[in-house]
Formats: sequence, C-alpha cells, structure tokens
Amino acid sequence: SSLPFYLSLVLISLTAVWGVYWGGGLGVSGIKLFNLHPLLTTIGFLCLQVLAIPSFRSSLSWLGPTRDDKKRAHFYLLTAAGCFGVAGGVGGVLLFSLKGNSHPYFFHKV
Repeated sequence: SSLPFYLSLVLISLTAVWGVYWGGGLGVSGIKLFNLHPLLTTIGFLCLQVLAIPSFRSSLSWLGPTRDDKKRAHFYLLTAAGCFGVAGGVGGVLLFSLKGNSHPYFFHKV
C-alpha cells in the first residue's frame, strides 16, 4: 500500500504551509531558521522513518526484487531520516544560541 507515502506528502505540505503562512516564512536566519526545524524534523522523523521501517519487509516493486535491495533502501531511508532530523535539531539549537538561551529547559519554548 502506498498510503504512508501519500500521507507523508500531505504532512510535509501542511508543515511547509504552516511555516510559510503562519510562521513568517522559511529561511536561514533568525526566526525563519527556526521555521525549518519543524519541517526538517517532520520530513526526517515522521515521514522518512515511517517509510523506512516497513521497507525492509515490503514487497513493493520499487525496492527491488532481492533482499539486498530492500536492505539498501532501508539503510538509505534511515540515513536520510537521521540527517534531516539532525539538521532540524541544529536549526532549533542555533536559534536558541542566537537568542542567548543555552539551557535545554528552554527547548520548544520560543
């Protein structure tokens, strides 16, 4: 079933719309940098991991016919998920350091 893929696209779209419309835009400086945090972590942790976890046992044709192809797809999806998650976390930490908040208690309390 490709339902997780389509739900992931909807979730990414809604998060991007939130960041642009209500968050003031996406960018690499100031509050716009922090707006990348939810988008990147949504892509990494909620979308790519959801696609990566069942890919190892999936019978989807795009993963390839062999077990090695499925293992490779699983590895690449999880690696990409980790990279997006780390990038989203770095965006959040950079904003807090720019604002002068260095204590972890302040995370998610902008």
